[in-house]
Amino acid sequence: MGVAADTVAARRDVTAQASALPSRPVPEIRLRHRAEHALFLLARTAIGALPLGAARPLGAALGELAWLAGVRRDVVRANLALVFPDWAPARRRALARACYRHFGAMVFDTVAMSRLDPVAVCARLTLVGWERLEQAEALGNGLLVISAHLGNWEVGGRPLGLYRGPIHPIARPFNNPLVYRFMEAERERFGQRLIDKRGAAKQIFRVLRDGGKVGIIMDQRVRPGQGIVVPFLGHPALATPLPAAAALRTRAVAVPVIAWPEPHGRYRVEIGEPILPPEGEHGEEAVAALTTRYLEVLGAEIRRRPEQWLWLHRRWRLD
Repeated sequence: MGVAADTVAARRDVTAQASALPSRPVPEIRLRHRAEHALFLLARTAIGALPLGAARPLGAALGELAWLAGVRRDVVRANLALVFPDWAPARRRALARACYRHFGAMVFDTVAMSRLDPVAVCARLTLVGWERLEQAEALGNGLLVISAHLGNWEVGGRPLGLYRGPIHPIARPFNNPLVYRFMEAERERFGQRLIDKRGAAKQIFRVLRDGGKVGIIMDQRVRPGQGIVVPFLGHPALATPLPAAAALRTRAVAVPVIAWPEPHGRYRVEIGEPILPPEGEHGEEAVAALTTRYLEVLGAEIRRRPEQWLWLHRRWRLD
């Protein structure tokens, strides 16, 4: 049963609760960064001038143009043929096209929502399974919020940070530090304190041992020296072992969180069943088994609505 986000417990003072994490080195700002940032601000201003209801349709139309222009279309086709080999080519082609439209719509909607204050954003959400989050937190061993590039992952963590205290998502800084600062500030409005993907292990363990929340997008490919090979959507893929290793050591519980877009600019944020680490198991095999479990849960969500997953990256590349 859904619960409107604006009826959840009163908003916490996330600024006061946010833990102090080590600061990142300041990157060098180059001329191209400033030019890209200027274009980004121009686009944001244009999108911000639209009625909220117009953002998604316009974004979907531009996603359609990206599809027609062939942006990474060969990668998408190869991925879909790998995961859905029994589908007719026309069905896979329709799915690919829907994927482009979906992500165009989500980008525009996310930018358009940046004009709203955090409580107004969360008022557009319906929360499902909120009691599962409370049960997992009550164990007191920290929380792993796992998700994928599915639905609108930027939206999924917002009510958690806003209403349940700070959450620490693991993020790779953008190539453009000026644009990244905007995204960082936008996330911090919702009680999110970013952990840099580079050298994240110590901070993850620290947050979990303090009973805090760490957010991680689990479907990303990692480099061979940083990952392990486990099944994902039926095929071997490189994945980070860090969440599972941290859970086995700290007893942190994982909860999957997916934000699905709904009509009229709303989202349905679904919190899945908690995943407890096995008792007394450690070592590489235990880490691989728990990582596989996380990806199985996320893979099942992807298969529910495959047009809403980001098929544009070479996820199954092993070298």
